[in-house]
Amino acid sequence: MIKFLFKGIVTIILLAVIVVVGFFARNELQKTGSNFSGAVSSLAKTLQAIKNTIVPSVPCAKPISYSVGEVDPRFKISRTELQTIIGNAAAIWEKPVGLDLFELKEGGGGDLTINLIYDSRQEST
Repeated sequence: MIKFLFKGIVTIILLAVIVVVGFFARNELQKTGSNFSGAVSSLAKTLQAIKNTIVPSVPCAKPISYSVGEVDPRFKISRTELQTIIGNAAAIWEKPVGLDLFELKEGGGGDLTINLIYDSRQEST
């Protein structure tokens, strides 16, 4: 259901882009007369601006990259085991929507860094 809804939203956005492009194309051709290359150049800039506005606002347009940071040995879990657990948890979210929502970035530098830090809360359990 969510995948179908997502496709519907993308279709509506694309139709809106086509209408906007058509409007700008008509205006540019009227302004430039028969200078088709000038109109195309201007339209390319307009399309890029539209893309930059729309694409970031589309939910889940690109996966969130994550990396595993510090893993305190007192948790008694290896980095590999933690990555497997995180991958399984990501799959729970990804399967229903049919999208890659998360991606592991080896060596750090992901949008999200997962650290297992042992402190007094873990000591008390």
